[in-house]
Amino acid sequence: MWRNPLNFNIFAYFINAAGTIFLSDRYAFFTLFYSVFTLYYTATISSRTANITAQPGAGDEAMKERSKTPVTKQIARERIEVLFEQARLAFAEFPDLSNRYVELARRIAMRQRIRIPQELRRKYCHHCNSYLVPGSNMRVRVHRGNVVVTCLACKKHTRYHMVKPHAGRSE
Repeated sequence: MWRNPLNFNIFAYFINAAGTIFLSDRYAFFTLFYSVFTLYYTATISSRTANITAQPGAGDEAMKERSKTPVTKQIARERIEVLFEQARLAFAEFPDLSNRYVELARRIAMRQRIRIPQELRRKYCHHCNSYLVPGSNMRVRVHRGNVVVTCLACKKHTRYHMVKPHAGRSE
């Protein structure tokens, strides 16, 4: 905010006016400050929008386009698996780092619009993105045919339905 000489001139004027005229009157001081600030804010917003609208296609370049090839989706799946493996290895010494790996894996999956596999999906808390390890930061209970997983970091419960195998199948 202070690097632009125009901004510096506006606030230098404000400080001079406040120091000479409104030294004793607080209400007038804050009124002047508010008016100068709103003038500055509207001027910067209008100049930014003018720069964006003046350049054709400038809004399109702000967001990187997602690749649509199946090769990038396969690379994303591999990276997600590697990140979860790194989270497993790093959890003993650096639990915060393993939580960061989970966040990165989820971000990759969301950007590429792919699902995280079920065996990996059950290894993190969906509320706080913590990497979950039974006995250290999660509690597992079985209640009425459901597995109830409690994250000890955020105290949220996640329930998974247990499917009973059919009696006729022999696998």
